[in-house]
Amino acid sequence: MTQIYSVIRPNPDRSFLLDLAMAASVLCAWFILQGFAPTIAAAAEELRLAVNTSAWQLQWPLGPWILALVALGLSWIRSQYLGAGPHIQQRLQRATLLTALLLALRMIALWPSLTYVFPFLTILWSPHALWAVCLVFLGYVHLPTANTDTSKRTDLYIAGGLLAVCLPVYALYTLYFCQVTMIHGDEGQYLRVTQSLLHDGDMDLANNLSQEQTNEFHVANFTVDKAPGSPEGKVHSVHPIGLSVALIPAYQWGLAYWNNPRLATALFMALLASLCVPLIFLWLSALGAERWAALLATAIMASTGPFFYFTNQLFPEVPALLIGLVALVALVHWQVPGGTYRSWGPWELPALGLLTLLLCCLPFFHARYAPLGLFCGAGVLLQAWHSQRRPFALVLIGGIVALGVYTLISFHYAFSNDWMGPFRPGNAWKEGALDIATWPLSLPGHWLHVGKGILNSSPIYFFALFGLLLLGRLRDRRLLVAIGLYGATAATNGLHPDWGFGFCFPARFLMTALPVLVLGIAWGLPVLLRSATTVFFAAVALATSFEGVLHTLLLTETGYDGRNLLGRSINHFYPLQQHFFAADQQDMPLLDFSFFALLLAALFFVHTYFRPEHSRQRLATIALAALLPFIWSKSDALAARLPNQALSPYMARLTPGVPIDKPTPLKFVVPLRTTNGTRQADGSLLAQPNTTAATLVISSPLPIPILHVPHPGLYQLTFPGISVSPPDGQVTGHLAISHRYTVKAVSFWATRSSYPLIGGQVNGEFPIIIQVDQPSIYYIDGDYSGYGELAIHKIHATFIPSQFHPKITEIERFAHDDKEDLITAGAQFPNLPKGHYRVRFNLKGSTFGSFFDRRPIPIKTAVYASSGDPDHLQNMVYQWFGTESYNWTTVKSPNYLRPLKEGVHPPWWLSIPYAGDQTRELRFVLTRPQDVWFLLHYDGPEKIDLTDIVLYRESFTGL
Repeated sequence: MTQIYSVIRPNPDRSFLLDLAMAASVLCAWFILQGFAPTIAAAAEELRLAVNTSAWQLQWPLGPWILALVALGLSWIRSQYLGAGPHIQQRLQRATLLTALLLALRMIALWPSLTYVFPFLTILWSPHALWAVCLVFLGYVHLPTANTDTSKRTDLYIAGGLLAVCLPVYALYTLYFCQVTMIHGDEGQYLRVTQSLLHDGDMDLANNLSQEQTNEFHVANFTVDKAPGSPEGKVHSVHPIGLSVALIPAYQWGLAYWNNPRLATALFMALLASLCVPLIFLWLSALGAERWAALLATAIMASTGPFFYFTNQLFPEVPALLIGLVALVALVHWQVPGGTYRSWGPWELPALGLLTLLLCCLPFFHARYAPLGLFCGAGVLLQAWHSQRRPFALVLIGGIVALGVYTLISFHYAFSNDWMGPFRPGNAWKEGALDIATWPLSLPGHWLHVGKGILNSSPIYFFALFGLLLLGRLRDRRLLVAIGLYGATAATNGLHPDWGFGFCFPARFLMTALPVLVLGIAWGLPVLLRSATTVFFAAVALATSFEGVLHTLLLTETGYDGRNLLGRSINHFYPLQQHFFAADQQDMPLLDFSFFALLLAALFFVHTYFRPEHSRQRLATIALAALLPFIWSKSDALAARLPNQALSPYMARLTPGVPIDKPTPLKFVVPLRTTNGTRQADGSLLAQPNTTAATLVISSPLPIPILHVPHPGLYQLTFPGISVSPPDGQVTGHLAISHRYTVKAVSFWATRSSYPLIGGQVNGEFPIIIQVDQPSIYYIDGDYSGYGELAIHKIHATFIPSQFHPKITEIERFAHDDKEDLITAGAQFPNLPKGHYRVRFNLKGSTFGSFFDRRPIPIKTAVYASSGDPDHLQNMVYQWFGTESYNWTTVKSPNYLRPLKEGVHPPWWLSIPYAGDQTRELRFVLTRPQDVWFLLHYDGPEKIDLTDIVLYRESFTGL
């Protein structure tokens, strides 16, 4: 070990090319070890982990590999051509040394005794650690260590660039989000008031409650949150009117031009969110943060939760944040050390008036923003007091404030015939809606709640606290600004007993406090960058934060209330979820708070407090921090939490004396949901001719315990007691597995696998095996043909949490030359052998316009298979082309067969890079040789061409 260290330790006299080769070697070693793809085993009763490696297979993740190549290539270019000097070589050597030490710890983590004392070592086998190591070579080696030019013009250029990037990104995300996600929580309440204001000119909702009116902006009816203080005969919403008023122009535009007001209002919110990003960069830079740190902190905020999640949400947080940032940027000269009055020239009076007007709008968005208005208003008043035209400035501000108060009171009288309106407890809020006794739970809960806390959803913000501690050491007015702003936002939000803010994405309660958190990140980054180790820790946290965003993009519906957080792969390697308290917590989470506080204190003391001569104290602090997870695992908090907050099912079970195996299959019962009067007294289904119509009789969602929706793996469905009693060969109905990325209320888009229930061919429990590749929504559907008798008693499911990646081999390519706007295509393959297959319909064309349609005409694809009469199969193909409805339709016939596989998907998937396979591909399995037809039909307005149809065989190893 000593000899190895003597080779890799930093040495200024070593050849740069040798250092580059050593860096490439340790990176390659890390990539090679990824091929062992370990399974982490966890004990059910304590925090005890073990690493169990599998047979080595080549894995070379493209993203981290590109990052590593860029980092090493940039090091060589800077050294050889840009005169970077010894600084680059020194940092490259330190990054190499850190990676070598982490490789050693990675191997040590294979020893269960060490992972018992240091359970976090299992994270070194995660993909997050791989990304983090590559980011160390990029960020630690190449980010500047000294402040760059502070030209104000440069800041403006950077701010313009941020706006130019964020606006299209957030707009595109909004277009996608509105297609796949229904309105949730209070969003519909705000839009209903907007609709009433636009159509009726008032906020009375009594005549705006019909299904037709609701369908104008929503996909399902919902109950109005009526304010108790509503005048007799009127229905006023408990939600403030400010956001509803602000959304009127966008709502009207969307209704007139797209018949999609929800999309237009969401795009308006994305515009406001995009404006927040450059403003927060300008504020950080003006406060004295190093420009690169301000830019990186802003980029982190813009691309992670909670900000990214709320860029298109119809809540008042983004407008309030924007108004607060405008005031903070305009008045930043008062916030810096030694700052004093700075004239705004001839525009000072109009600017003061505009700022005052904006701040007066805050109480209309919500009463909880009044403290934010007062906090920023103090700066406006200070600017006016020192103005060279003080009398005019004060009169202008006073007049606008008086007008704002008059408008607010007038609104209150219209709202409840009471000058206090919704501000009076009982008119809109319940009695006791503000309670300072909530703080011991709510303030830590903003950070430590398992579903909504910011540290679980975006752990990168842990380092914001570190930066705020650094800011505290300066003891200047910037610290007072941070404390005051946090008190006016997050602390005020924490006064309400419902501090979780309802059904929404995580950390909504910290949205208006984000300037404080981003300030902490910007202040902490230069200190974190001094050490490759802290850069690695921050990079792991950043990778985990990005993973949360990616999971939400894959299936947006599960992002609400943080229901997808346990499914992140970080929990496959370390039970991060266990460090956060659940919603049923009733008192201050003292142990959890102490755990993170001690970690923060250790980070602070090691990197900023101890001097070089304090090496013993530094080592003792590092040792204590390393032992904290082990010490915390012996606490009552974890003991009470383990039975309720389950471990990831992708972890194997660690039992003393039992060899570690693969993750245990998860068995559960799927609730049988019947329709059309087929439900029996015992909960089973019975469909009979003459009493049951030919229709859909089963529509059961496939939820799974712990993870809520199906995650990658194999699922076996069985139907104990299923029976079909028509004559042999007669089709009584079908069971279908519908794979969806939206709930049924949003769209009919799905990929369906159908299994015919044919007399004489339904035996045993009728097992069905499906493979899931990414988190998705699944339904078990069943229809009845009207012939014979169908009985189903239960649905049992088994989840095998293992992923299988097939090898793809092309079999046949069918050309398609028809250039007509209406696409009707079919290709036949006779006597295709049994096996796993994939068919790809290669489509091209511009489909971006379909994003703006509420229900765009979909592209239909299908695979028909039969080993019987070829004429009957061809009749089924012709009948499929003649089906105009895209919803589920049932044909009353004892001979009708559904496609083996069918896809109904919107054209806009083709406009999303690397995502068009949702529309282009179908995967199917043949259990015996059959004749197969591949079909595609599209009759919508988009200009789409089909070039060819390609058939592939899938080969699995280890299945």
